[in-house]
Amino acid sequence: MPSLAPSKQKRLQSSVASSIRQKQEHPGVPAVPFNLRATIRGSNQVDLAWGYSSSTEDGFVLERRTDMEGEYKVVAAISRGSLRYEDHRVYPNTNYLYRVRAFNCDGYSEASGEIQVTTPPDLLPSAPNNVSAQIIEGVTNDECKGPHVLIQWFDTSNNEDGFKVERKREGEEIFSEIGRAKTNEKALIPSGCAVWGTSYYRVKAYNSHGDSEASNICSADR
Repeated sequence: MPSLAPSKQKRLQSSVASSIRQKQEHPGVPAVPFNLRATIRGSNQVDLAWGYSSSTEDGFVLERRTDMEGEYKVVAAISRGSLRYEDHRVYPNTNYLYRVRAFNCDGYSEASGEIQVTTPPDLLPSAPNNVSAQIIEGVTNDECKGPHVLIQWFDTSNNEDGFKVERKREGEEIFSEIGRAKTNEKALIPSGCAVWGTSYYRVKAYNSHGDSEASNICSADR
């Protein structure tokens, strides 16, 4: 096979190098992700994972809509090489549809196949609200003959097993449990006299799955 003249060989090498650079700089629209799948971790978390067989992507965009929405919205942009995402911004008892796209400097791929998931109802009870505390006299249900504190709240849940009343005194950083109330009860007089000074109170609902978020904080002075 005859050899090329040095000048032609140099031009050919330059052309090949230019073609390689062009492909590196403009790889074309990336391939479509595949095998999108979901694992429901609870009422407020869905884990997504997918497959990808190319290396031309700069990253991925995960898109989501509910069955009541017509258009997809971007949930997250995921970095190159990462093939999973934890979606914590979902609501209980809601139907969601997901899809994923790859992207690079030349644009976005077509969307992957669509998947549908339904989050379960919320397992934890919702937090009580409108919590109030007041010092009262005349309670004789324990050894304390002085004033007690009455804690009242509004029950916002329908799946609690009861309520935990917590207190911290002026200068303390941590709340401690001082009493419990039964399902559907909306008030508690903790045993013992009301402590001197300013105390802060809050309430949590609980069931077998755990505690709700804490209620608003209220205070009482003795």
